[in-house]
Amino acid sequence: MRRKIIIFFYFICIPLYITPQSEELPRIMFVNAPAGLRVRSEPSTTASIRRTLLYGERVIINKKSDNLQTIDGITDYWYRISTYEENWVFGGYLSENLPLDLPIILGLWDDINSPFFRDYFRVGYWFNPNYEFLFGIKETGHVVYGSWEINDDIIRIFNVRYHEGHIEVDYTEEFIQLRIIDNNNIVLTFLNHEPPAFVDNNKTIELRRSPDIWW
Repeated sequence: MRRKIIIFFYFICIPLYITPQSEELPRIMFVNAPAGLRVRSEPSTTASIRRTLLYGERVIINKKSDNLQTIDGITDYWYRISTYEENWVFGGYLSENLPLDLPIILGLWDDINSPFFRDYFRVGYWFNPNYEFLFGIKETGHVVYGSWEINDDIIRIFNVRYHEGHIEVDYTEEFIQLRIIDNNNIVLTFLNHEPPAFVDNNKTIELRRSPDIWW
């Protein structure tokens, strides 16, 4: 008998729905600099560099600097991003939309057909630009993580591991067909895999780009 395993991941969620070009904070933005975006300890080009965000990386901004600054001919504010420490990025290299030359699959998605969709505990899929993949239900203590790649309309999920406490379980790879509705709505159909697996073969799910703030 094939084994069914339910898998989750943990995040703290504060719901927020995006209004395009909104000035309301906090809000979701994406890095639109192909070379990446430096994260600094203060809103200044002379401040120490904490790390570099990747092109297309999803960030939450929760505060802007008092004054505008011009860098590389671009005038904008500095924004503090939601992390465990004081981190700032220059707003001239952020966009409210994912850059069009990147795979649309990037970012955080809600499963809108899940029975949890209208509740606090939402099923989510996260495809990061460093090719890390996460899946689960928010506000639980479990995580499934792995790697992803895309070839035309087929997404491959591999190196998948399920983590709960100190227990880790290996999974075989998954193949998923992608159908794009628009920039904020997609359909995934799970194709062939060997058990154990976290979604049934031939199961189709509708995903909507998540407007939630996940800290």
